[in-house]
Amino acid sequence: ELKREADALYASGSFVDAVERYGEALELLQSTGTESEEEIRKGNIMKGFVLLNLAACHHKLGIPAVAADICTRALAIDQFNTRALQRRGQCWYDMGEYVGAYGDLLRIEEIGCVNREVTSLMESIRDKSPESVEMVQRERHEKKMREA
Repeated sequence: ELKREADALYASGSFVDAVERYGEALELLQSTGTESEEEIRKGNIMKGFVLLNLAACHHKLGIPAVAADICTRALAIDQFNTRALQRRGQCWYDMGEYVGAYGDLLRIEEIGCVNREVTSLMESIRDKSPESVEMVQRERHEKKMREA
């Protein structure tokens, strides 16, 4: 119910009020330790949605650092959440943190869920900061070599 209210507030552009409602929804989704595995799984899915919407609100409010932190929380629940990676990548980009942005976008590419927005953002980073792209690629290569 709170999530629906928050979604409606977001849709109407009332981002500050939506942040409040999403925050209330997150509080209700906190584990009590008595849930079954299935209840925990469903709760985590809902937390992921709420966190992504909360991050979107902060991004719309011009607070990309907070939005990026919230996306990180969503990724702690599901490391393959491409929406969280894309949103966090956009936040990093907006803050001029091109290494972080490119790393997140490259992860989406590795997962296989690239879209036009991701491609466009990656091209923009390649144009603005080719050294960031090289750094991410070098780090990925070194990691693969260590794992081999």
